[in-house]
Amino acid sequence: MSYNHDSKPIFIRGVPADFVMRSAIAFLSFLTVPFALISCSPIQRDETGGNKGAQPAHALAHGKSASLTRANGDAVFNLEYLGAVESPIAKQPVELPADFPVVFSGWAIDEENKKAAAGVDVAVDGYPYGAAYGSSRADVAEHFKMPDSKNSGFKVSIPVADIGKGHHEALIRVFSNDGKTYWEGLPIEFDIK
Repeated sequence: MSYNHDSKPIFIRGVPADFVMRSAIAFLSFLTVPFALISCSPIQRDETGGNKGAQPAHALAHGKSASLTRANGDAVFNLEYLGAVESPIAKQPVELPADFPVVFSGWAIDEENKKAAAGVDVAVDGYPYGAAYGSSRADVAEHFKMPDSKNSGFKVSIPVADIGKGHHEALIRVFSNDGKTYWEGLPIEFDIK
């Protein structure tokens, strides 16, 4: 028990002061242990700033296709750009610089149901990354004579640190309009240097 100079117990809002102090110290100790563990372990960095010898984290790979069923048939899409490279499917393996995020952009539709897809993932080395889907593509709707596919553009930007340098394989996964299945395109190879 803590006492003041008059030998009377000290209370903080009706609780003995020494109990409050022990609780506060225990709580602060709990918070600082993880930070101490993190800061005590030396991390070697490679020339790109990544962890030397560590595998890429794929921390941002939270695509929806991992929980969907793959449908028979081919995905209907066009990958218009991979990074700054136009029509990358015809230029494989695409070489990309390590100092910029890897950006995939194009359009995709659910041709079977004559509508826009429910979304798109880009799976890099098997890890699905969710793309922003639904940008305006009146040209696609006009070409396929499918007015419901006018918002079929997609784009995803993946930090190099999340996938690492070297050779990679990407698969475009197009979700069915009802969001229950996906179709997968042929592999697209690229190298990050």
